[in-house]
Amino acid sequence: MKKKTEQKPPVESFAERAGLLKNRKAGRRMLLYLSGAITNDPGYYRLKFDLAEMLLKDRGHIVINPAHDPTPGSSYADFLAEDLSVLTELGGYNRLLHGQLSLYLPNSFFPLPAVCLVDTTDIYSVGCTVESRYANVRGIPTIRIETLVEDFGKILQKAKEEAL
Repeated sequence: MKKKTEQKPPVESFAERAGLLKNRKAGRRMLLYLSGAITNDPGYYRLKFDLAEMLLKDRGHIVINPAHDPTPGSSYADFLAEDLSVLTELGGYNRLLHGQLSLYLPNSFFPLPAVCLVDTTDIYSVGCTVESRYANVRGIPTIRIETLVEDFGKILQKAKEEAL
C-alpha cells in the first residue's frame, strides 16, 4: 500500500521555493490583525492574506487572519461587525497591557497589538478604512506590512504570477 504524502498549501510551497521562510524571529513580538481589501481584490485576497500571515508568523508574530474562515451565508455587514468585535477585544487587551498588567510583568513579555495593512497598492477598501479608523479610536496602532516584511509587494507580485 502506498503511503499518502501530505501536500503543502500553494502559498507555503511558493514561500519555500522562493527561500522566504527563514524562521527569523522579530525583536518584539506583535499580535497583528491583518486588514486589507477583500471585496475589491476577489482574485487574490486569500493569497495576499495567507502569504502575509505565513511570513509574519515566520518572524515570530501572532497573526489574526480575517480571510480564513468566513461564515457561510454571512453578509458584508456581518463580516465587518465580526471584524470590529475582534478589534474591540484587541483594544481591551491593549488597555490591559498598559494598565494593571504592566505593574506585574514587563511590557516586552506581551506581544504588542497592531493592525497590519496588507495592501501594497492603492486598492480602495471601505472595510479596511473602517477597521483602521476604528483601531485608531481604540488606541491600537496601524502599521504597513512593509515595515515588518521588506519587499512584500514584490513577493506578492511574484506569488500572483506563479498562481496564474
